[in-house]
Amino acid sequence: MGEIAVNAGADAVYIGAGRFSARRRAGNELEDIAQLARYAHRYRAKVYGAVNTLVNDKERPAAVQLIHQLVDAGVDGIILADPELLHESLPSVPLIASTQMHNIDAAQVQRLERAGFSRAILARELDIEDIRRIRAATRMELEVFVHGALCTAYGGCCDLSRHKGGRSADRGNCAQPCRLRYRLEDHSGQVFASGHLLSLRDLCRIDQIGPLLDAGVNSFKIEGRLKDEIYVANVVLAYRRVLDAALAERKMRGSTDRITAGFVPDLRKSFQRGYVAGFARGNESMAAFRSPKNIGETVGTVLRSAGRTLMLHGGSDLCPGDGLCWFNGDVLEGSFVARVDGDSVETSTGAPQEGTVVYRNRDLAFFNAVRRGPPVRRVPVTMTVRRCADGVELVIADAAGGCAVATLDGPLPVSVDPVANEARWRTQLQKTGDVEFVCDHVTVEGALPAAKVAAMNDLRRRACGALRELRENRRLTAPPARPSVELAERQLHRPGRVMLSKYCLRRELSACLRTPSGRTLPDGLVLVDDQGCRWGLRFDCDACEMSICVLSPDADSE
Repeated sequence: MGEIAVNAGADAVYIGAGRFSARRRAGNELEDIAQLARYAHRYRAKVYGAVNTLVNDKERPAAVQLIHQLVDAGVDGIILADPELLHESLPSVPLIASTQMHNIDAAQVQRLERAGFSRAILARELDIEDIRRIRAATRMELEVFVHGALCTAYGGCCDLSRHKGGRSADRGNCAQPCRLRYRLEDHSGQVFASGHLLSLRDLCRIDQIGPLLDAGVNSFKIEGRLKDEIYVANVVLAYRRVLDAALAERKMRGSTDRITAGFVPDLRKSFQRGYVAGFARGNESMAAFRSPKNIGETVGTVLRSAGRTLMLHGGSDLCPGDGLCWFNGDVLEGSFVARVDGDSVETSTGAPQEGTVVYRNRDLAFFNAVRRGPPVRRVPVTMTVRRCADGVELVIADAAGGCAVATLDGPLPVSVDPVANEARWRTQLQKTGDVEFVCDHVTVEGALPAAKVAAMNDLRRRACGALRELRENRRLTAPPARPSVELAERQLHRPGRVMLSKYCLRRELSACLRTPSGRTLPDGLVLVDDQGCRWGLRFDCDACEMSICVLSPDADSE
């Protein structure tokens, strides 16, 4: 999957090993990580090792050993979430501060910079003005999430999964309790709302890439937890193209590589619960109350329905094999398209009733286009060929200053037709085939000797191989971390609190206490899950934050 991301234009890939990664289920063997690093480096892309969980005292030696193993495998930096690891002997590679460190303001980012971090991954809750303020206070690299699933809580401020079922998010084993169904009640049991009340829609900030660049962002992060190859290819390529356009508009240097694909990226086609711009737009609803599943794009409304056949207004581009879904009340149902005749659609199971909005969450034609024409990435190079001693020397160079040399030993005969001979050399050297290089120009210096086509091809392959090896072995270094600076205490640590969130149910239900509203909700609200577990809600309106708390045994009578 990492290679697909690189092919689609990613400048870096985060990857975790079998332990100490925030994505425990997505662990990888060290040899696979080393292979990905070699591949990514061919395109001057980076691979960052994820050691972004909290580590207990007994585990610390193993975590440090893993960091050294990741660096030996070729990673270009390490993402950390546990500041205690800074007190250990770490390799001299760039350190990246995970969003789990609650990187919410300039003061925290300045602490990270003094502690030796090279980059901070900022909290998802920040808007562009917040980022501008942080940029004015630091010189370190800033990274923001721009696409993918949203956590309900601030990074590093959620203990709900561990408290509910023993699986800690801080240990890379979140059970995603925020995607479950809840009821919102008061202490008397009156229900004010029900559904997936903590489930957020998915982040999409593709229309903010330019403003984020202007705010000083250095890196844009796509969340890809357990996503498939079609998702990765589609989403990464979409952002690559938008980013390159934004960089060109600002006369900033973008990627010099050339990426081609047999499909046009379309974010509507990939897994999504409905898109939001995060907290960048204050009036945008964040919640996906009805379902935490992939809804997809709207395709039409049912005009008539009978058995397995429906007349669908606006669904003429459907084709057999597409996946459809719709809501029957609050229950998400689905089927596959079996046959299409104009606006008449036959499904494989049943059809929704008249007036129902239908969504497509599997576009078979698009998926097949991605499979047939996946992204292909090529590195532009130039070649200079000249006669040397009794043979020929070929110099190959990339746009980043990398250069490699290969020679064809002689003696070689003088060509009887110099013009045709030079043309033959140019033609053969430019035939880079399916390797990662594409030759833009061949410079011929002086009269070249005659050579067999096989010899020319071998010279080109050896030159390309030498440049590939040079690029694969490129490594980054950084000064060692300085752990003398104490980082801020994690914000979660308050008695009884299991989640701190910018997301607020009062706001989502149009009952915000800071703005006029037509709806009122009582104090003492409680979340109740389907197993009967009860959680108290607290609202800090000055900070515009919501907390989920453990109820004391007598809380219902308070």
